[in-house]
Amino acid sequence: MRHGKSRHRFPLEGRDHARDPSLHRELSRINLTVPARIEPRRTSRQLFATALAILLLLVGVPVGIVEAGVISWTEDFADDPLLAGRFAVPVGQDSSRFTYDPSNHLLTVHYDTFLPTAWYLRPLDAAGGHSFGRCSDFQFDVTFRICSTGYFADPFNIAQIGWGLINSQTTGEDRSGGSSGPFAFDVVAFDFFPNVSAFGGPSVGPTIIHSDDGAGFFANIDFAFGAETQIDTAFGDQTIALDTAYTARIVYDADTQTATLTIQQGSQFLAINAAGAGGPGGFDGDPATIQTILQIDGPFTVDTFALTAWQDTSNPFDSTVIADVDVMHVAFWGTVQTEGDVNNDGLVDGNDIAPFIGALLRPTQDACLISRGDFNLDGQLTVDDIPGFISALLGA
Repeated sequence: MRHGKSRHRFPLEGRDHARDPSLHRELSRINLTVPARIEPRRTSRQLFATALAILLLLVGVPVGIVEAGVISWTEDFADDPLLAGRFAVPVGQDSSRFTYDPSNHLLTVHYDTFLPTAWYLRPLDAAGGHSFGRCSDFQFDVTFRICSTGYFADPFNIAQIGWGLINSQTTGEDRSGGSSGPFAFDVVAFDFFPNVSAFGGPSVGPTIIHSDDGAGFFANIDFAFGAETQIDTAFGDQTIALDTAYTARIVYDADTQTATLTIQQGSQFLAINAAGAGGPGGFDGDPATIQTILQIDGPFTVDTFALTAWQDTSNPFDSTVIADVDVMHVAFWGTVQTEGDVNNDGLVDGNDIAPFIGALLRPTQDACLISRGDFNLDGQLTVDDIPGFISALLGA
């Protein structure tokens, strides 16, 4: 379901600003006028001073509010998602890996890492085609159960049971990097590596794989290896048990550039990180969360939810993981980035003026802040973006 932008009427909302006498009285104090339509053009010092003065004046003037759009949907498997057209399996992939159970209203995914990759896909925004990335806030939940029947995890190799968000155009079928590609760029995933060996394991956490920048597949993977993601039951970590239903949630926060995983059994959160990176509770001190904080300065773009039965291309001889996983519920929620929402609070309003001016006066390297104020799409936040920003504030 897509919730479009909604607008609340404020004193300047919907007015003809060029003929607004109250606004002209305010602007006359500094000898400024408001054109009927603000056109972006090559700026000079005079235009910069004029536009900046308008922005400063607007700090004290009520302006229109535009709310960011929200994309959200849930899948409860009340009927067959494939037959209903909500999900699809790509042409050439094995759809028999996904079995719908109409009696119990669930989908069973057959994970076998020796078999070719197979995906069960749903667009994040089927109506509008929006995508999400490093500068978007979003989350996804999956309620699942790993079945004990036929379960196998090779202690001499490692591969994942997982799902998450991919890009319908740029995500390749090789997630483990053992072939010549195409590789799985542009991924935000829940990854559970059930393998236990003398070197440790199991491990679980959020994985973010950035867009292909030419540096290589492994150079674009953000995952908190080590204590943050390893499940150490000897130190109090709780593990994922077989034949038990859990809900895994990954929340990505654009402001902190952090993906946070929680796992619930019913209403109880598992202590999956009692012994995390840097001490009890890991990065945020919370034993119920595992976090991946972006270390790679690069974008990612996702537009599709996928139950991902990856092939382990690094082990071409046999299966690294075999498991049937029941999926009972899937949910997605994400905000559509709105131009002008510089402070990323979900609104385009007067609270965005100060950070916009600050970024103009003190150039920033914050790619997300730049993207929210880059109206002329030149990859920079400059004086050339002022006309567009003013128009957005005034609801033009």
